[in-house]
Amino acid sequence: MTNQPRNESATDDRENIRTDGGNVNSPFDVVSQYEETRRERYRKLYDAYVHAPIAIIRRDPRAQIGFTILTVYVLMGTVGTILIEPTEVTEGPAFVKPFQNWEFPLGTDRMGRDLFSQVVHSTQTMLQMVASGALFTVSVGTVIGGLAGYKGGKVDTVLSSITDTCINIPAFPLVMVLALMLPIGGNPWVIGILLCIASWGGLARAIRSQVLTLRQESFVEAARAMGISTPKIVFKEIIPHLMPYVVINLTNAGRRVIFEAAALYYQGSFRSRT
Repeated sequence: MTNQPRNESATDDRENIRTDGGNVNSPFDVVSQYEETRRERYRKLYDAYVHAPIAIIRRDPRAQIGFTILTVYVLMGTVGTILIEPTEVTEGPAFVKPFQNWEFPLGTDRMGRDLFSQVVHSTQTMLQMVASGALFTVSVGTVIGGLAGYKGGKVDTVLSSITDTCINIPAFPLVMVLALMLPIGGNPWVIGILLCIASWGGLARAIRSQVLTLRQESFVEAARAMGISTPKIVFKEIIPHLMPYVVINLTNAGRRVIFEAAALYYQGSFRSRT
C-alpha cells in the first residue's frame, strides 16, 4: 500500500515531461501541435514588409507622391552616377541658363561645369550621409530610451543623465569643432554619423516616456512572467508598438543631416586637408 501512491506520482511526473526534457508546470508554457514551416515564416515576412506597404501605396495618393520622389532620388544617386559622367572644368561655356541647352539641362556654373552632373553625383554622397546619420540617431535613441524606460532604477538614472547631457550640448557648434579636429576627410558615412552625434537625445527621451506607459501593460507582464529576457521584451514586444513614432524621427533625422551638411560644406568644415 505504501508503494502505490509513489507509483502514481511517478506516472504523473512522466506524463508532465515534455519531449525536450522540461516539465509543463506553467499555464504559459503551452506547446503547439502545429509547427511553423520556413515557407510560412517567409510568407509572414513578405506580407508584413512587402505586400502591406505596396497595398498602402496603391490606395493612398500621398504615399504614391512620396514614394515617387524618394525613388527618383535613390535612382539618381545609384543608377544616375553610372549613366552620367562626372563634370569637369570648362566642359561647357560659363553661366548657361537652365533648360536652354539639352547638353546642359540645368545650365553651367561660372567655371563651365555641368550643374546636372553635379546634382547627380552629389546625390549619392548625400544619400550615404542621410542613411548613416538617420540610422545612427534612431538606433542609439531607441536602444537607450527603451532600456531606460523599461529597466528603471539605477539604469534609468545613468542613461537619463547621459541623455540630458547630450540634449544640453549645442549640437551644431560641437559638430563644427569635431569636424575640424578629427581626420574625417570626405568620408560621407562618417560625416553622417558626426552630424547626428548629439541628435539622439530627444528621441531617447521621447522613447523612454512611451516605454514607461507600456511596460505595465498586460502583454508585457505576461512576457515577464514567462521568463523572456529583457532585450526581447523591449525590442520585440514594446518597440514594435512605437515604430510609427520611430519612423517619423528617422525622417526628421535625415532632413537634419541634409541641412547641417549643406551649412558645414558651405563653411568649408568638411574639406579634405592636404
